[in-house]
Amino acid sequence: MILGAECNIWRRWTQIYQANRHISDYLYNNNKNKIAIYGMSELGVTLFKDLDKTDIQIVCCIDKKKRLDNMGIKTIIPSDLAMYHDEIDLIIVTPVQYWKEINKELKKYISSKTCVIGLDELLIRIVLEKY
Repeated sequence: MILGAECNIWRRWTQIYQANRHISDYLYNNNKNKIAIYGMSELGVTLFKDLDKTDIQIVCCIDKKKRLDNMGIKTIIPSDLAMYHDEIDLIIVTPVQYWKEINKELKKYISSKTCVIGLDELLIRIVLEKY
């Protein structure tokens, strides 16, 4: 079952691609070239695949369940972020239904220059932006 928030994410993502726009273009145009993805379920893996072959560098992926799956996605737990805090411009959170808790936890381990955004908010910004 797809939750309401997740359904809205898929709808917006489709809308963006139907308009021939891309998440990577938005990130690049906003100087967010080195990112981390939080949450490696279906949305996180799809975002990884979407950005993997672009100029956007995926520094790491973050999940409470540290793992390395068959796609070779390096996944760390949130407390390991301290090793990467100067290398990441933006963390994109995919489990948006837990945004408040995740954002609060991530703030413990990142520098003040690293931004954190929910995937839903990122997609809204792309939809609203005029190219």
